[in-house]
Amino acid sequence: MSAPVPTSLVFTPPAVAREFGETTLRVVSAREDRAQLIAVRHAAFRQAGRLEPKAGVEDSCDDADHTVHVGAFKGATAHGAMRVTMKSWTDPISVLPCAAHFPAICSAGLRKLSIMEMSHLATDPRLGEQAGAAIHAALVRAALLAAQAARIAMLVTAAPAGRAAYYGQLLRFHPIGTPAPYPPGSELFTLTGGSMVGAAGRSIARHSFFVTAEHEIASMRSELLRCLSIAPNTRQPFGAGDGARPNPGRGV
Repeated sequence: MSAPVPTSLVFTPPAVAREFGETTLRVVSAREDRAQLIAVRHAAFRQAGRLEPKAGVEDSCDDADHTVHVGAFKGATAHGAMRVTMKSWTDPISVLPCAAHFPAICSAGLRKLSIMEMSHLATDPRLGEQAGAAIHAALVRAALLAAQAARIAMLVTAAPAGRAAYYGQLLRFHPIGTPAPYPPGSELFTLTGGSMVGAAGRSIARHSFFVTAEHEIASMRSELLRCLSIAPNTRQPFGAGDGARPNPGRGV
């Protein structure tokens, strides 16, 4: 793989800086070097007991055309990683990693939506509790920003019970179907998600941390266009047809 393009997102939530120091976020395409991000994922999954000693943490979805990776960096070192997979309203639901494990996402009502899945969100286990929480929050905010920049109608993620409850309280996400194992490991995860459109988006925006500005949206959109090889003059690469619209400066 080639080295990642050294472009950082315009993304400076002050709460992260207070807890962790100066942090940059970078979007890495499936074709670029993500070794540091995979190393963070591997360390976090080992710490959580999800991996056998010699087991790997990558799968075919990491290399898919619909996938980008987001890293949180302090200087040149990655301390957080997340995978983001985007399904347009015309794509089959099977492009989402969760589709193979949670049949409920394949319902007729969801198949026609543009959906983004954030998966394998991980922070360096060597971080302190507060710094780790700050990096986790920054990555969640980046996922929300990507959903807004790409005009995605729905955001989903598979999470263990405690984390699923956290997303429910913070983002008004709701369970989709029943818990199931989500690789790697056999731990039961809950697929949870919510609308990024209308009242649901405004509810998320009540949290000041998640309020975004137009220049942040433009920065994320530029990186998504670059990483997903979409023509810059394409106005609605993902959300066209399902009613999703951006809401600049007001959160997702």
